[in-house]
Amino acid sequence: MYWQNLTWRRMAMTNLGSMLMQVTTDPAMLRYLDLATSVASNPNENYSRELMELFAMGADTFSEEDVRQGALALTGWQLPRPDSTAAANGTGRMLPVYTSQKSGVFNQRRAFKGSVTYLGKTGALDTQGVIDRILAQPSTAPFITTRVLQHFVARQPASSLVNRLADAFRRSKYDMKTLMRSVFTSDEFRGAGTYRALVKSPTEFMVQAARALDATKLSKLIVASGSGMGQMLFDPPDVGGWPNNEAWISSNTVIERVNFVTGALAQATSLPPSSDAVKHQLDGIVGPQTASMLNSATDERIKWFVALASPEFQLK
Repeated sequence: MYWQNLTWRRMAMTNLGSMLMQVTTDPAMLRYLDLATSVASNPNENYSRELMELFAMGADTFSEEDVRQGALALTGWQLPRPDSTAAANGTGRMLPVYTSQKSGVFNQRRAFKGSVTYLGKTGALDTQGVIDRILAQPSTAPFITTRVLQHFVARQPASSLVNRLADAFRRSKYDMKTLMRSVFTSDEFRGAGTYRALVKSPTEFMVQAARALDATKLSKLIVASGSGMGQMLFDPPDVGGWPNNEAWISSNTVIERVNFVTGALAQATSLPPSSDAVKHQLDGIVGPQTASMLNSATDERIKWFVALASPEFQLK
């Protein structure tokens, strides 16, 4: 998972086609969705399905036959040779260990060599061909655009915004920089209607709090606190990742967020001026209750607690 994280960081601002190829051949993904054991004589459909449904096109945009035919076209990949192995905690199983970044190895002898009918076209198809067919689908650009907008702008972005940005994304040959620039320069991103319309994920919340406090030694607290808030780093509940927005907030997770702020402040040896909390972390815009609590707090540490535990700080 460490190497997969580095892959995402490296590929984030490239293009969707390259990203899909990288995630397809990533050792963690090859193992997780069984593509490493998928061969022509016994194709596994897991990755074929999730590639379309979760990673590129969305649900109800393909048929079960597309899943089967795509699985055939994607056969042949296997895990790279590990540098060593290590026992998985509490399972007794041995897992591969890689000391450098690697990609899957394609073995022609394991691959299907015939013709497939996939997403409306028939012919010989390899992994790159599968990805090219996906990129040609009308649902791909809107799906990716919607996912990005849901993370940065609104839980249910307007169809007019999705279509406008998706068209530009498609014309750019799926360049991620173009999409992100379109999102961040849109009127909707800067509009009052989308201000604080989304809930920060636990990781966003904790990292922003640590940066606000200029605290550089909170890694252990962040790792220990994530599960209580519903987000254990590198361990999503399923291949679709974590839920978003209001799913992050419950009576239990709010308490965990407050506990994190308490722990972070306890570890902070010095604090920035509390005025920074309101000006830079809350944009100087707070509700009456938060304002009243800030005004009545006489201690800098209490003011920081009020700011970081406030409802306003949970939103983005």
